[in-house]
Amino acid sequence: MDSMKRLILFILLCITCTFTYAQDTLRIMTFNVYSIAMTSLEELACYIKQYDPDIVALQEVDYQVQRPEAPAQHNKNQMLELGFYTNMFPVFSSINAHPTGGYYGMGILSKSPIQSVLTIPLPQIVDQKEPRAMMLVQWCLNEKTITLCNTHLSLDIRNRRVQMRHIRKLINKYTGIKIVCGDLNSTPEEGLVHHFFNGWRDALPKGENTFSSWNPIYKYDWILIKNSPSIRIIDSRVDYSAHLSDHIPGIIDIILK
Repeated sequence: MDSMKRLILFILLCITCTFTYAQDTLRIMTFNVYSIAMTSLEELACYIKQYDPDIVALQEVDYQVQRPEAPAQHNKNQMLELGFYTNMFPVFSSINAHPTGGYYGMGILSKSPIQSVLTIPLPQIVDQKEPRAMMLVQWCLNEKTITLCNTHLSLDIRNRRVQMRHIRKLINKYTGIKIVCGDLNSTPEEGLVHHFFNGWRDALPKGENTFSSWNPIYKYDWILIKNSPSIRIIDSRVDYSAHLSDHIPGIIDIILK
């Protein structure tokens, strides 16, 4: 009888271990960092490290730019330095040249090596002075392919319509786990995000605003996940204590079954 009990316990332990092993936890952060004008690279890196994310999508980062509002950041390769301070893999993406020289755009920090990076210009029908783009990255987590779009959309609603349609069309061509995040410059009340990403989950907490950091009355920042039975959101938050930018960062934890 004791042998039978031991056998049953052993089988249950094996089942539990197999179930645990079959799941992976992924922490994702999105943050418009405002050219790091309100903090330092070291302080921003320290903040990111305290959350220990697997992937960080950053908007409004610079490469060798001189901004009057951010003199401490003049001529710096911000993503390279953030990668050094966080001990993560940095990737920078841009189609925007700054008038003072250098470039500005978006960046990714990743614990795992990024396997594929694409910078895809987004359509605009008005206000051609500041073109917009999507940064499409892919990596693998225990043989699971993850495709993430990091973007910063136009201030004009006419542009946002065509840009969201374009993003949805492109990312739907990919298989596996799909995530869209960034500063979409669109509120839930506007309705565009839920219209164009019908069938996607808004992973950040409902009713939590992300702009501005000193008076958060708008939700501009999003993490959207394509509906899939293999994904479960286990935690989600915006951090109102982070006064490092004019935006508030969003962080989610998901389980990939």
